[in-house]
Amino acid sequence: MRADRRLGWEACWNVRDLGGLPTADGGHTRRGALVRSDKLSRLTAAGVRALVEHGVRTVIDLQFPDETARTPHPFRDSPRTVPGVRYVNVPINSGRDPALDSQAFAAFADARSRAEAYAVDVDFNRTGFARIAAAVAQAPAGGVVLHCQAATARVSASHCCCRSWVCRTRPSPRTTR
Repeated sequence: MRADRRLGWEACWNVRDLGGLPTADGGHTRRGALVRSDKLSRLTAAGVRALVEHGVRTVIDLQFPDETARTPHPFRDSPRTVPGVRYVNVPINSGRDPALDSQAFAAFADARSRAEAYAVDVDFNRTGFARIAAAVAQAPAGGVVLHCQAATARVSASHCCCRSWVCRTRPSPRTTR
């Protein structure tokens, strides 16, 4: 991974700007358009300022309700709500029929690689991924940060889907031989 993708938001340990990553159609994501992060509830005041200065105007929290209930969030809770930054909570499993939970858990247990686990996630959580993509696509001007507990599986699967659908620039010029 290129070092210039890492962002220094105080008290967050896994923050990356996804600008420059390729999209399926030959383009690439714009710098500042899409950021992935671990738990933003740890941010200090300096970390909050750094997020805002990076241009983020929408925070999409992928945490489950029981996770969000455990800690205050600087972009969700008063009096620390940050003006100009919109907060949206869209758990990855939103819209999934709870009756499918045992099947989903079994499929995750059988996954032999991270790629297989991501595929299971998409298969069982199509509605959640559609809601996440819609939240990214409908975000006001400015950057979007996707975050959860550690910026691993949930954020990775979400950003892979989103970066091909939104946040792209023109395709790179191609040469013909």
